[in-house]
Amino acid sequence: MAIGKREIEDAVHTGRPLGGTALPSWLSQTQLTQYPYYQRSLPSAPLREVLLTSPSHVNADPTGLTLTGSVIRGDLDLSHATVTYPLRFIGCHFLGRLILRSSHLHDLALDGCTLHASDVSIAADDVDVTHSFAASQIVSAGEVRIVGARVGSVLDLNGATLRGIPLSLSAELTTVRGGITGVRLEAYGQVDLMGLRTESNLIFDGAQLHGSGISLAADDIEVRGSASLQDMSADGEVRLLGGTIGSTLDLSYAELNGSTTSLSADRLDIKGTVFGTGLEANGEVRFLGARFGNQFGLPNAVLRGLEDSLSLDGACISGDVVMDGITCEGTLNLTSAALGANVRLGGARLRSPDVAIDLSGTRISGSVRAYRIQATGEFRCLGLEVGSQFGISGSHLEGYPKSLSADRLKVGGNFLGIGLFSRGEVRLPGAHLSGQCAISELELGAKSDGINLAHTRVNETLFLNTGACGPVLADGLHAGTLLVGWSEDAMPALHPDTGPGWHIGAVRGVLEDDARAAARWLEPIAAAQPWQALASSYENNGHPTAAKRMRYLAAVRSTRNISMSRQVGRRLYQYLAGYGYYPGRALLSLGIVFFMALAVSASARSDFSTPADNASAVSTATSTRASEGGFVRSGDWNRSWSVQEFDPVLYSASVAVPALASASYQAWAPPAGPTTYVILGLRGCAWILAALLLSATTGLLRRST
Repeated sequence: MAIGKREIEDAVHTGRPLGGTALPSWLSQTQLTQYPYYQRSLPSAPLREVLLTSPSHVNADPTGLTLTGSVIRGDLDLSHATVTYPLRFIGCHFLGRLILRSSHLHDLALDGCTLHASDVSIAADDVDVTHSFAASQIVSAGEVRIVGARVGSVLDLNGATLRGIPLSLSAELTTVRGGITGVRLEAYGQVDLMGLRTESNLIFDGAQLHGSGISLAADDIEVRGSASLQDMSADGEVRLLGGTIGSTLDLSYAELNGSTTSLSADRLDIKGTVFGTGLEANGEVRFLGARFGNQFGLPNAVLRGLEDSLSLDGACISGDVVMDGITCEGTLNLTSAALGANVRLGGARLRSPDVAIDLSGTRISGSVRAYRIQATGEFRCLGLEVGSQFGISGSHLEGYPKSLSADRLKVGGNFLGIGLFSRGEVRLPGAHLSGQCAISELELGAKSDGINLAHTRVNETLFLNTGACGPVLADGLHAGTLLVGWSEDAMPALHPDTGPGWHIGAVRGVLEDDARAAARWLEPIAAAQPWQALASSYENNGHPTAAKRMRYLAAVRSTRNISMSRQVGRRLYQYLAGYGYYPGRALLSLGIVFFMALAVSASARSDFSTPADNASAVSTATSTRASEGGFVRSGDWNRSWSVQEFDPVLYSASVAVPALASASYQAWAPPAGPTTYVILGLRGCAWILAALLLSATTGLLRRST
């Protein structure tokens, strides 16, 4: 039966529903003009006349007007109208547009309705709905416009199908006090929520947004509650630029298929937590300069953006960053961020061939837990500051030529790199580690440049137990305790270019027990200062013998580094007195002088002479010879002479030890010729050796370094 003006007025006054059962949404306009649906036809004019008539408002039943299963022909224009009672259209078909511009409505429900206008199906700009605006399960052929609308309760779009292209829903600058729900919403064009304000939640769980350019535009949105996009799929970009969310943002298991940028949330301010478990994104997920009041979590997410998969540049996150099991085809970018707790990357798969992850310039108050990650490209953390522990143990780093770049890294706790595989170089130059640094069981690629620890400072123990893993460059190394393996086979090779500047507090492991092993370890480097640093460590820890040996070897190393012309004196000092560290060499040399003098003096024993004045009684033959030269030979000695009989042993002792020479032995002179020159040479050597021995033992002679 057709519905007329009188039936509508009666329904308004009594609150009795009009119409029959709800019509299915799949009916076409042609079908609606045929039997039996044409019997439900209702022109829009009488309906509009009743809704705009003042008496109907005065005598209206509180339940309002309910139309079910009606077919409304023509545009229903309620622009600037004021309707003080609820309007409910259940399962109706609107063949024309529903126009509500600047109208004031008590309550509006369009549940299960189908709107056939292909351009704009609902035009409700600046509409003011005192209570709820319910449009669940609606099917709209054109755009739904509620720009600048004000809704006192809930805006319900659950299960709606919006086919308008390029815009399916326009809700810019809309204010909704009770929250917006779009669970399982399907939109073929863009959903525009820019500047939207709601005092409650925004829920788009399971929504399917097919807009190819921008699927969801929600720039400058203000949501005082939570924003939930669980299981949502978007063919284009999702934009949340510069918005504010008062509680959590839930992206769990969402599928964002924007090819270049899947999610843009630059400068987004989220007071609570971001949940993104199982999120999948084909383009970049971007939170540049965003702020998060609690945790940021994307565990087991799959991000396929080829340049930057996830960008958190300049972000400020108060809680943990949880990305265990994440997969990134592009760079995981967290540069210049401020993170208030921990960063968890356990089991992450980072597949960018260039830079797999970039933490450069970031400040992390807690720890970095990057255990068992797989990184195809470089793990970069230049200038990173970590308040607690940095752990990368068990990880597989394939970046080449650099696998780990941690220049100027600052860690408040320990650095753990145990069981690490690195195809390229491991770099920590200029790093400052307040705790321990453990690089153990490291496996380097065949072409790796090794480990760079130049000017690295480790306040506690530096543990290098890497074996044949490639050279270690350690210029200016500072370590509270140095432990380079428990066996010599486990000691890493030092790079030949390793320079000075070492400061080592103590040594442990094989270095502590075997100074010769330490010398073999330092052998490849030309600089002498590292030897001195180990010597100081040995001395400070009660190993004076090892300290002396290392200082001696340091002096040997210094001699090698100077020109040949300057090496002569240092070589003599080395051989004769061990650079002052082994004065016993001078004593040994004096012994050699003694035996040489003994050999010479014994062979020419009878030919040594003394002045004739020392002989009180001389034979005729002797007198003749004495008168000729003024000397008498030791072979003619007798007891009447005033000098002792010549004794080669005592004479040689006086040559080797000048302090033992008495006047009587000084009276004997060697025979003229080569013997004299040999004795004079030995005596000169003895004086020099005695001076070296005395100076070295008393400390008058500075020890060489």
